[in-house]
Amino acid sequence: MSIVQSGGHGQVTSLFVRGGESDNTKVLLDGIPVNDPGGSFNFANLSAADIDHIEVVRGPQSALYGSDAIAGTLQVSPAAERVRIPGPRRGLPSKEVRCLPPAMPAA
Repeated sequence: MSIVQSGGHGQVTSLFVRGGESDNTKVLLDGIPVNDPGGSFNFANLSAADIDHIEVVRGPQSALYGSDAIAGTLQVSPAAERVRIPGPRRGLPSKEVRCLPPAMPAA
């Protein structure tokens, strides 16, 4: 897997899996495809602070995600925020709830 940044910070950043083109890699953000079939995804605007974990599927197994995942599939799971909800009355315990951030628009 190779990541290539063309220029400085914020410029086009591409991912190449198994020597294939960046157009042959399917990118899923929380299970939702963010690149068009046969189209590449610009990773320049994706911050590592917003990522919980990344799953990579290489080779023939990526065909499970569609015919446009020739080289591989990259599943990005966003980090969930923890929100503290105070108890209804003083002295009652508060709760911690996981909230997922809103989905990022496709670039």
